[in-house]
Amino acid sequence: MPYRFTPWIDLIRELLGTLVGLLILWLAPIKDYVNLVVALILIDFCSGSYASYKEGEKFTARKMRKTVEKFLFYSLAIIASYVLQRIINDGDEVPRVVALYIGATELKSIFENIKRVTGTGVFGILWQLVKNKIDGLTPKSKTEE
Repeated sequence: MPYRFTPWIDLIRELLGTLVGLLILWLAPIKDYVNLVVALILIDFCSGSYASYKEGEKFTARKMRKTVEKFLFYSLAIIASYVLQRIINDGDEVPRVVALYIGATELKSIFENIKRVTGTGVFGILWQLVKNKIDGLTPKSKTEE
C-alpha cells in the first residue's frame, strides 16, 4: 500500500489558514482605509470607462490592468504605512494620512472623469473644498508651525 501524504497536506492547510486568519486580525484596524480606497478605485474605474466610451475610445486590457495595479499597490502602501506606524508606536496617523492622500488622488480623477462626461468644470470648486478639508485633517509638521 503506497504512503499517503494526506495528513501532512491537512496540517499545512490548517497552518496556512491559521496564519492568514492572524494576519487578517492584525490588519483589522486599517480595513476601513483599504475599503475606502477600493471603493474610490472602483468608482474611478466606472467613471473613467464611461468617459472613454462616450469619447469613443477603445476599452483595453492595459487600462484594466492599471486598475488592478492601483488596487494592489495602494493597498500595499496602506499596509506598509500601518507596519511603520506599529514599529514607531506613535498613534495611528501614518496609515490615515496615506489613505487620505490616495483617496484625494482618486477623488480628483473621478472629478476629472465627470468633467469629461458632462463638460462642466463645477467639480473644480468641489475639489478645492475637499482639498482644503484634507489639508485641515492632516497633522502639521513642526516646520510648518
